[in-house]
Amino acid sequence: MTKFVLWRQFCSFSDHLLAYNNLAFYIPELHPCRPTKSFLTYLESSSFKLLVFLPINIFTNIVRILLRFKLFDANLQSMRDRFTNNSVSSLIFSHFINLDHLQQDDFYFSPLFTELVKRGRNPDIIYISPQHDFPNLIKTYSSLNLFYPILTPFNIIPYLKLFSTSLLSLVSFYFHYRSSYPLSFFIVSLKSLFSVSFFYNFYLKYLIFCLNLPKNFIYFTTFEGHSWERVLFHAFRSYHHSSLGYAYQHTLVFDNNHSLLRSSFSYLNPDFIFVSGFAQFNMFKKFYTCPVHLVGTHKYSYPSPFNKNTLFERKKISILFLPQGIHEECLEHLNLALRLASIYPDIQIIFRTHPLISYIDVLSKVPHQNKPFSSLPNFNYHSCTLGESLKFSTIAIYSGSTAVLEAIQLGIVPIYFLSKNHPSYIDPLWQLQSERLSISSLEDFAHIYLSLESLTVSDTLKSHVQSLKSPFDVSTLFF
Repeated sequence: MTKFVLWRQFCSFSDHLLAYNNLAFYIPELHPCRPTKSFLTYLESSSFKLLVFLPINIFTNIVRILLRFKLFDANLQSMRDRFTNNSVSSLIFSHFINLDHLQQDDFYFSPLFTELVKRGRNPDIIYISPQHDFPNLIKTYSSLNLFYPILTPFNIIPYLKLFSTSLLSLVSFYFHYRSSYPLSFFIVSLKSLFSVSFFYNFYLKYLIFCLNLPKNFIYFTTFEGHSWERVLFHAFRSYHHSSLGYAYQHTLVFDNNHSLLRSSFSYLNPDFIFVSGFAQFNMFKKFYTCPVHLVGTHKYSYPSPFNKNTLFERKKISILFLPQGIHEECLEHLNLALRLASIYPDIQIIFRTHPLISYIDVLSKVPHQNKPFSSLPNFNYHSCTLGESLKFSTIAIYSGSTAVLEAIQLGIVPIYFLSKNHPSYIDPLWQLQSERLSISSLEDFAHIYLSLESLTVSDTLKSHVQSLKSPFDVSTLFF
């Protein structure tokens, strides 16, 4: 069975289980976003191997949840006080990236937040990320709304009740349909049920239940296909009937996206969808029956009127590496970047990591023979903003990162790095693969080396990228 077939089968499994029991949606893995290499490798693992490690995984997660136990939840009380005093009349649930994200305007919602203030909606932001533990950040930055679930004597029984209901639904589904799906699918779901992310989803539901919200309350979330987004839609609809939820799509819709485009369970859908570009507008209109509005994005970059080599910051050939937030991909990109820096001293190499990834961690895993190349004068690591790095670049090498779209808008030529570990269906430009070059080795790069200076972005590619992102338009907002 190929990885792609396995992915489609798991998507069918998740849909079937949600249809079988409508409370199973709290299990995070039943919301598969897109087929990443790590997740597909996990699904491909033998059932025996998964069963052997399952008790260890369960025990580890139980300990992590118990370590969150406190007699009193000060964060929840603080939230309830703000709503009791009517100081907040709208909420934004933003996706936490890193600490820098908290010290500047919100990466996703900054213009929307400003507009809410102008219209007297008194907005507040809650930062969401099941991948992070926040205790130290909360102590240091007590004024920030970092969502950190706490287990208390008051919520432990509701948690165990939801856990038991979800477990029974999974067990019942297994006995009815165990011959229809691989055993690994059930094991993956069971592990997810015991995870901190499941507790995260429960606590998000519990938070919404505890808040005393005013009538006609409005809230906004990112819309990337995460399970916690669906939990929010369901919780507000269940406990605050007059509230309205706006899902704001910022991320690119990939080939083989599943959970983001899964609209068949109406109780998990938002009331309105805001999209960032015309292509997404057409796609969401096709899948969803709720109103879809083209709002645009403040991350839109206007195409540069200059030739890419006339900008004074850019060298003759300067290659920017844009790996996405996956450790394996970052490591493969860094190894290639270091080798290119050593072989082609006339080319400036710029490497940057996704905000979720530590460059030092990735560099520590580079083979010993490649590490000295990081000190070469033509190799540069950038910790500045993406916009600053793009000013110095003429070519961008990418695999799954959507940052390449912003590069193309500025006239930077994309080259796809197709590695053996990352299949082509993670390509953000999957619809126009014939419009860009691709490499999979140093030998492939050697073949295109002499033509690098003459490469340009095709008009077809420019038009496609323009359709994915539109300028943020305040006049389209309604609330």
